[in-house]
Amino acid sequence: MQNSISTDQVAECAPAPGLRERQRQESLKQIHEAARDLVEANGFAATTITAIADRAGVSRRTLFNYYATKEDAVLGLAETIIPAEAIDEFFENRESGARLARIVVLLARTTLNMRQSGTSRQELHRLATEYPELRERMHQRFQEIQDKVAELAIDKLAETGEGEGETPALAEAVITLAGAVLKYSFRRNPDIFDNPTREAFEPTIRVFRAALKEVE
Repeated sequence: MQNSISTDQVAECAPAPGLRERQRQESLKQIHEAARDLVEANGFAATTITAIADRAGVSRRTLFNYYATKEDAVLGLAETIIPAEAIDEFFENRESGARLARIVVLLARTTLNMRQSGTSRQELHRLATEYPELRERMHQRFQEIQDKVAELAIDKLAETGEGEGETPALAEAVITLAGAVLKYSFRRNPDIFDNPTREAFEPTIRVFRAALKEVE
């Protein structure tokens, strides 16, 4: 994904994190800042994992407990985990339909959840613009998110019977379309991800529906 997505607001009513979680977030931030500063000083290729670990005051093993790759450390992108509250929200109002919009929100909230190091949207965009390796990694991470959300959504929809009668290909197509809606929405209005809701994405979804009708 060429642009970044802010993580300032995932859930306004989320409980305050416990001590262990606060320590984890601080470690994520510490390692990210060390990686970013070294890359900006020495360049991406010249910055090693060992140098980042030494700068952050952690072992290489500890670094990889927090970030899967050097690129992730520089960007501050943690492990892809679908937030439990986002899953609950996805299924809370399934009787009302609007499945595409619900999947878009699930994708957005999962993307936000990667950004636990405190990296700003502006900083992510700047890093990805300056270093092609980081831009490519962001594309890879978004595809990873889309794959995880697709697996969850297809399985859960089958369990609840919401997708009864649909072929796997159709279900996967809806996930792919949701990813396109998410990217398009962000390009038009990056601030939309500060608080992603179904209502916020509805205008873009209407545009996509109109476009699909035009090509029928």
